[in-house]
Amino acid sequence: MTKTNFAVSYGKTLLLISSFLLTIETLAQIQQPQPPTVQPFQPVNIGQPIYHNNNTLNYSTPYRTNNADDVKQQVNENATGSIGYKPPVIPPSDPIERHQFVLNQYKQSQAVSEQQLNEIKQILGESYQQHQRNANADHNKNVNDCIKQTQAYSATLKELKQMLSGIQPLSLKRAYFLVENAYGNTYISYKDYEKTIQQSADFIKSWLLQNGYNLSDNQALNYGIQRFLSDTLFITNKKPDSNIPISKQWHYPYFYDYDDYKGERDFRNYFLTKTVATGSGQCNSLPALYLALAEAIGAKAYLTLAPLHSFIKFPDGKGRIYNYEPTSNWNISDQWYFDNLFISAEARRSKIYLDTFNTQQVVANSIIDLAHSFIRKFDISDGSFIKDCAATAAPYFPQKKNIHLYFLNSIYWAHTIAKVRMQHQIVNDNDVATHPKTASLYNAFRDNEAAIDRMGYQPLPPEVYEQMMNEQEFKGRQQADKKLSGKTYRNLFSTTN
Repeated sequence: MTKTNFAVSYGKTLLLISSFLLTIETLAQIQQPQPPTVQPFQPVNIGQPIYHNNNTLNYSTPYRTNNADDVKQQVNENATGSIGYKPPVIPPSDPIERHQFVLNQYKQSQAVSEQQLNEIKQILGESYQQHQRNANADHNKNVNDCIKQTQAYSATLKELKQMLSGIQPLSLKRAYFLVENAYGNTYISYKDYEKTIQQSADFIKSWLLQNGYNLSDNQALNYGIQRFLSDTLFITNKKPDSNIPISKQWHYPYFYDYDDYKGERDFRNYFLTKTVATGSGQCNSLPALYLALAEAIGAKAYLTLAPLHSFIKFPDGKGRIYNYEPTSNWNISDQWYFDNLFISAEARRSKIYLDTFNTQQVVANSIIDLAHSFIRKFDISDGSFIKDCAATAAPYFPQKKNIHLYFLNSIYWAHTIAKVRMQHQIVNDNDVATHPKTASLYNAFRDNEAAIDRMGYQPLPPEVYEQMMNEQEFKGRQQADKKLSGKTYRNLFSTTN
């Protein structure tokens, strides 16, 4: 689909801000999701969603670097030929879909072409029309309810700021929960969530020790997490102060949930709390679980972003960095991602993809996620909360360009322009670039889009995107046919004599 065709068709399908954002009218029609039902756990296998990596610490595809933040390209001739793996698609936490309306891959330079200017005008025109529709529905909103709900977001942002400033200790486990709890109606309470994370950490460490691994070896710690996520494992419980076994504790693997994996029906489907409660997740929540477990057992691991995807990088003790896919239990080379996810050379140089986020940066990135969650519920409101989130997160990415932050800025500018147009009755799209009330906003929006373009962002080719969507839909039907719900509470632990 060309940029022009996309812009034309967009107005007939999605609200301007993105497919991620729901209109007020749509929100009014959606029933509040119900808590998950409780059913006995049964081991599952859906189209082999978990692929094993031969359960060995001798990874065959490391690449050498002295700095986890500056990973060199790994060469693995067998990666693409032997894996046969397509990464799960589109975690809603990755705002590429919701931002697509402002991208359209227009090429920005010092002199912007007439066609590109027309595209920007059309984008902003659609935003203006959407805000008109939303304004007509605003009178039905309960102001007190909105204030109460937005207070949860403000409290969450305050605590995340305290983590980043050192007032409170950094905690990925808590940061993830705070962001999800602000949205509301989490699958489990913080007490149960924390208990499960700690129980999982204790199990991993016991399993490693009982199988002869060294808990001071970072590669071994990461290996323990990987086996925990992907395999059926057991540990032997013994009587205190003796070697007499009394029972076995088992843990069953997590699985990929293809049902509404983009969170269109239920936004919570990409939440870590949902994965902890149900034993199922996708390529946003499973990497988040990995990081929470790594934090709990003292393992070093990093979040890594790819187009429409996220995964894990982790170091061994010799300066080598490995890639790990929590969604499939595979070690995949950087080159595979470059070749199959259409990451441009410029995107590689600007490090918007395949670089590493440390703990502080993951917390800062969660603030960006918090802003997108806020927009999902409240549009941008007066814009102050979105600006605060962006300003708080930005300093933690001085050289690494967090593409999600730029997406958030474009959403903010597009919304703000639409609101100002309504306030001052700027009806004609052609006047936005020159009107005294919108000219500076328009320039900021255009400059932000130019920055995204310079960083080398490009969407997947439409035919590739469609193929990936079809694959996910097919696997979703397979899951439905097996009557396996990823929304049912499961305790993945069991004990036998």
